[in-house]
Amino acid sequence: MKPTNSHILTFSDGSSSIKFALFEANPILRRILAGTIERTGQPDAVFAVRGLSKADNLPQSVTTNRV
Repeated sequence: MKPTNSHILTFSDGSSSIKFALFEANPILRRILAGTIERTGQPDAVFAVRGLSKADNLPQSVTTNRV
């Protein structure tokens, strides 16, 4: 059986944002993706992901629904 790569997902949250990163851990840590959700709970919230290449990048507006 071929060994698989290990990955580590990290999260950090604040009062109005969430940050995250995905690391590959074979044999050293290498960040694969990093992202944020800014202004959570606000109508102008933004979700963004940055990868190793520009093709992996994803800025996206977030729509919030209040009930």
